[in-house]
Amino acid sequence: MSSTEINIVAVLHPKQGSVDEVITIFSDLAKWIHANEPGTLVYQVHRSLRPGKDGNEDVVIVERYKDAAALKTHGSTPQFKSMQATFAKKKLMRAAPEIHTVSGKGGFASRL
Repeated sequence: MSSTEINIVAVLHPKQGSVDEVITIFSDLAKWIHANEPGTLVYQVHRSLRPGKDGNEDVVIVERYKDAAALKTHGSTPQFKSMQATFAKKKLMRAAPEIHTVSGKGGFASRL
């Protein structure tokens, strides 16, 4: 991993009944990102394996960007802004997302 790479782990908190729609929106966005953002190296959508005791589920987005410029490009695209507007308009979230910007310090990415 390059020292200029930026990793994001975004934990999203959809309202009950909205998880599938949120996953679909992010999965569609991921396809667009793969085709149009070469500086976005990883963009994965994950769903909780088990709901919390309150029945809520989280969606986790794991992202890796080549550098700060690639992250800035990602956040400024009309597609990203449209996704944010859709979430707000439809009130799909029960709480604000938790955005963690992290740097790798060990381990490995893949055995492939």
